[in-house]
Amino acid sequence: MKLDFIETGAPACPLLRLAYADPATVTQLIQVLRRVGPTPVALDGAAGVEPVSGVRLHVSEGKADLGVRRVENESFSWVMDHEGWLQVIDLLAPFAEPKTSGNGFQYLSQGGVAVIISTDGHW
Repeated sequence: MKLDFIETGAPACPLLRLAYADPATVTQLIQVLRRVGPTPVALDGAAGVEPVSGVRLHVSEGKADLGVRRVENESFSWVMDHEGWLQVIDLLAPFAEPKTSGNGFQYLSQGGVAVIISTDGHW
């Protein structure tokens, strides 16, 4: 699964896109997110996530849902409270199931820098 940043060119921008999601990689991503704590964990390069053009995304659990913020250039921080991460995991769950047909996408976070997951890169 690729992780890239799209700054402009679509109404949803800026956004971080997890593209070409496959069930095995999404399952690994869910396992990582289930263990998220207050110490930031790098998603770029973890759980089968391949960063594009140096994009870096660190996830952590905080006291509130702060969403995604740009730390510098192509580096981002995504902070959610425990319930927020459980909601993200629920949104990811259908992508961990074997697909019979079609493509799909889902917003995982909106506002500021959005986060989407997509089976084919489109949304």
